[in-house]
Amino acid sequence: MAVRDGQGARPTWARVESYLSEFTTRTDELWAYALLTYVVGDLVTTFVGLQYTPLTEIGPLPAAILSEFGFGALVVTKLLFLGLFVLLWRVAPRPASVGVPLALVIVGTGITVWNIFLIVGITLV
Repeated sequence: MAVRDGQGARPTWARVESYLSEFTTRTDELWAYALLTYVVGDLVTTFVGLQYTPLTEIGPLPAAILSEFGFGALVVTKLLFLGLFVLLWRVAPRPASVGVPLALVIVGTGITVWNIFLIVGITLV
């Protein structure tokens, strides 16, 4: 595949570089969304679900951490995992490294939406 430059199907490296620089800009936004969904959204909805509904944590690692050490330890664990993902992002080759925050956004959004679905569903019953 090549980028058209008006004179055929030859790649124009200036265009390729501009697309890659847009990935870098978008990476900052992806990390912001990752923080909002994977960290804040998951932790807030987990806290609300555990405190105000009869729901329980079913994830084996979070359930063990919660039962042994409490919610504060779950927050610390989540932040440690986030640190590992940041490290992975820093060592991964560009532009493929954009997959790290993108994956966190996808997983974080899924978990947060699922938790909200369960909280709303249990409170309506």
